[in-house]
Amino acid sequence: MRTSVASIMAIVLAVASATMLQAETIITYDFDSLTPDETIVGQDGWVAAFGNTNAAKYLMVVEGTTQDWISDQGLLVTPLDRDCMIQRADVIADASDLIEMSYTLPGLTAGFVSVAPMDTDNVVLPFRFGLNYDKWFIRQGDGTLLEAAAGLNGTDGYRLVLAIDLAANEGEGEGSLSIQNLTTSGSLTPVTGLQDVNLKIPTTSSPSDWDGLFIRLTLAGTGLDSISYTIPEPSTLLLLIAMSVLCLGGRLRR
Repeated sequence: MRTSVASIMAIVLAVASATMLQAETIITYDFDSLTPDETIVGQDGWVAAFGNTNAAKYLMVVEGTTQDWISDQGLLVTPLDRDCMIQRADVIADASDLIEMSYTLPGLTAGFVSVAPMDTDNVVLPFRFGLNYDKWFIRQGDGTLLEAAAGLNGTDGYRLVLAIDLAANEGEGEGSLSIQNLTTSGSLTPVTGLQDVNLKIPTTSSPSDWDGLFIRLTLAGTGLDSISYTIPEPSTLLLLIAMSVLCLGGRLRR
């Protein structure tokens, strides 16, 4: 049985399309280049947010020996319970194709951790996700807080992953939160009650302008590490292969 050139072309194009959908670029900020045992404020473009004065005193860069970090260093509220808020511009150039945000937490029994994108005008986006003492949460753009029990083990580290569909809900976006226990090497587990949540992103906000990050941490011992953006990356090589087959098919017909 002969296989036509058209059939081969169709197969290659299908493989190329599937691969292009699967390829991803992950942009990670891990605090490893910063000076340890110093406040985060004033390092690498990080500044206090909303006039917060606690961050410069109590939000410190610490080495991995202090906490069970995934990277060599991370952030830690120490030594007192304080509400600390910081922000930084130019973390990602363009979030138009953003499909995921994630970060890791060291072992803790309770704390408040919140992360949100920030635009080029230093406006913090109203939707965010994190830990509200003993509950995982997604905060929608209108301020509504949706929560689910966390069941924290004080010695375990966790990875929080918010899968994002920016086109859903007529541009208001959709988010689904999953958690991975890093200490037990568990799999990524969807959080019941925090799936397919309408993020209610203001339609006046353009993801192409989301270049920065906002972080809020409270309670002594609350930490954060390795914040990541994930965006899809088309495979130019496979697209060129598919185009080459098209050209070959044209020549074979002549």
